[in-house]
Amino acid sequence: MGLSEHVRLNHEVLDASWNEDRGRWAIETSRGVYTARVLISAAGLLSTPSTPEIPGLDEFRRPAFHSADWDHEQDLHGRRVGVVGTGALAIQFIPALR
Repeated sequence: MGLSEHVRLNHEVLDASWNEDRGRWAIETSRGVYTARVLISAAGLLSTPSTPEIPGLDEFRRPAFHSADWDHEQDLHGRRVGVVGTGALAIQFIPALR
């Protein structure tokens, strides 16, 4: 029995609670109710973008956007680009900016 048999994709989780007596998760989804020993959320961090409060950002007169809301209309070829963040997500798109 492989892992893929237990994976449920495209299910909106409506509620999940741990049942101590049964030692299982009770999971209510948009596609049904499940129980499981293990619950792994794979929603991703970019589901709710967070823009830091940067003094003067509202006065910045150049394009500025969050990586989760990429502005594909901007041609960044040959331009100097600043990236603000922890680096974990930026490492995915910085190489494409070269």
